[in-house]
Amino acid sequence: MGFQGWFAYKEESMKKVEGIARRNPKGFGWLESLDGKSGGIFIPPHEMHQLTDGDVVLANVSKSPKGPIAEIIKVLKRSTPQSAEATDLQSEIDYLIRNAQAETQFSNKSLRAAKQFAENPTPEDQKGRRDLKKLALCTIDGETAKDFDDAVYGYQDGKNYGVLVAIADVSHYVPERSPIDIDAFKRSTSIYYPGHCIPMIPEALSNGLCSLKPKVPRLCMTVELIIGPSGTVKWVEVGEGVMKSQARLTYTQVQKLIDSGFQSHAKIPKAVVESIRVLQKAAIALRGARMKRGSIDFDAVESVVALDADGEPVAINPAERQESNRLIEDLMIAANEAVAKYLEDKGFPTIFRIHEPPNSEKLKAFAVMAQAIGALTPGHYKQLEKAHESPAVLAKLLESFKDHPAKATLESALLRSMMQARYSSNNLGHYGLASKSYLHFTSPIRRYPDLIAHRILRQSFTKKVHVPNLQEIADHCSNQERKATDLERQIHALHAAWFMQDKIGEKHDAVITGKTEFGLFVRLKQHHVEGLVHISTLRGNQLATAKIGDPVKIQVDGVNIARRHIDFSLVPQKR
Repeated sequence: MGFQGWFAYKEESMKKVEGIARRNPKGFGWLESLDGKSGGIFIPPHEMHQLTDGDVVLANVSKSPKGPIAEIIKVLKRSTPQSAEATDLQSEIDYLIRNAQAETQFSNKSLRAAKQFAENPTPEDQKGRRDLKKLALCTIDGETAKDFDDAVYGYQDGKNYGVLVAIADVSHYVPERSPIDIDAFKRSTSIYYPGHCIPMIPEALSNGLCSLKPKVPRLCMTVELIIGPSGTVKWVEVGEGVMKSQARLTYTQVQKLIDSGFQSHAKIPKAVVESIRVLQKAAIALRGARMKRGSIDFDAVESVVALDADGEPVAINPAERQESNRLIEDLMIAANEAVAKYLEDKGFPTIFRIHEPPNSEKLKAFAVMAQAIGALTPGHYKQLEKAHESPAVLAKLLESFKDHPAKATLESALLRSMMQARYSSNNLGHYGLASKSYLHFTSPIRRYPDLIAHRILRQSFTKKVHVPNLQEIADHCSNQERKATDLERQIHALHAAWFMQDKIGEKHDAVITGKTEFGLFVRLKQHHVEGLVHISTLRGNQLATAKIGDPVKIQVDGVNIARRHIDFSLVPQKR
């Protein structure tokens, strides 16, 4: 190639980018493009000498084997202390919420409608319903929960287990096309983030009349099950009731109860203790039957952000999934399946929660990754080819990962290779649960499809079911759910970055959780926070030899609040 040809090639491979320069304590920097389309652009130390963190610059960006590199042309605007880190956490959260176009204000009509109800159900509201007020029903939720939409009760029926699941009767207070319903449909789901909730329905209902608070009467929809010792559901009855929760329990309290062998507890009524003892037996039986048919039990560890009195993150810890959590999951899955089967058997239309078999190409990509770290045998690889036939294949695969050092990463990668669950008026089954018929019924306070299921169930009692445009509703709810999940993840990442910003220079033990052409993703062991070790900071063949699941020592090099990004570098190990 001649000089002119080479020059033309160089010009073509470069592009001009306007962005903000962010300094790393080690002397290099990163360029954030103002249009948000380019990220991870490396600024060499000799270029950063002329810059201050927060400067707005124009740069030539060229490709290199280690990623894009910036060459500063000129400084467009010098940063000032006010413009470089002058913000607060809530402002950043508000920005993300606005950017996601999430609905945060209810209409005046909706708010007025929510305030018109009495504090408790009227005698007229309770008429014709099954009286459950004397049963030892209780709610079991997290410590910070404010809306309680499900309560449970268990009793022994010979060798069988009787389970009553009572769900807040939101549909009684939110009729179709009412102001509250219109707002609820727009949102389709509540959005949860540390210390806060953007509710689907006004708090006068979600935290008030529709919340199954202890010692007060509440309207409910019920599913009663008789479950055999092997987990077979022998009998189902659905209906309307009025209940009075006998206790508001937390997962921590119930776990202590389980661990103690259900010893009497001064703060928990004896009837409730006995009820939970039976419920645990029922849950274990249901879980065993579900696993036997091939249900996949993902145990991916999520993070929980602890806040101080000012709403600032003070700790980020793994969320422990205990037997008490599983107990409620098992009972809610059984109730959801029972309602889906009831409506389908009766020939009534509804909105199903469907989960299709995994994409073969994504499974192949997972297999390559898992094989590279020694987590797949040739036998496992052949089994994956049959995964579309039955989830039992993946369930067995997950079981084989239980003692692998990269267990959490493998589970997360396998989960990403699967199709996303969604709503549909056509029953395509639920692959992950190995369920032929499944819907969402147990959380009508926070999910619109559950509210639809309640309406249809009530209509089915009079055999006059008419809910128009079910597929349109299903598609809208699926879309809103994806948006809400994405927003929740962004806000969580923001809290992680905010939490780490005063820890620059600290060294921590970590584990490699991902590997890409531009670096390594690692998670700190102490704080359960993830970040990136960029390829530009790696030496020699470190990227090639690194394995997912490997323990490493890292240094916190930088935090970018705007991008919700944390930069790490590997600390050389002494020999």
